[in-house]
Amino acid sequence: MSQRERERQQRLTTLNGLESRREQAAAKALAQCRGQYLEQQRRLAELKEYRQEYRGNCQRSAEQGVAISRLNGYRQFLRQLDDVISQQQDFVHRLKNDIDQYEKSWRQAKGRQQGMQRIVDDCQQRHRYQEAKREQRVLDDHAARLRGSSKGGLS
Repeated sequence: MSQRERERQQRLTTLNGLESRREQAAAKALAQCRGQYLEQQRRLAELKEYRQEYRGNCQRSAEQGVAISRLNGYRQFLRQLDDVISQQQDFVHRLKNDIDQYEKSWRQAKGRQQGMQRIVDDCQQRHRYQEAKREQRVLDDHAARLRGSSKGGLS
């Protein structure tokens, strides 16, 4: 392999390493976002479950007879819970959009890394082919010399 080819292969290997690190960073960011999304979905489910429980308690209290001021307090708290649930739903929705963006970025980085890997593989394969061809030429030359020297010795 010539010096120029060695330098080219080193540059390609370096670029492949950079693309690989970029792909890994994008995959890590995607995984973190997915984790946050799952956590916020869990919190949303908890809020909805708590709202259902609180509403049930409110209805039972109303059936047993409760002061109007207390009933208004229950309703006000339920409205606040609804607001919090709505905000949490918006947050979960934004996280889902973020996941879509991170996934798109990761797919692009993965594609670039795979493309670079193909270039590196092609370069290495071309080098192996040229090296095998060179070795075969050396062996052929050696065999020809042996044949030439044995023919010359028999005459």
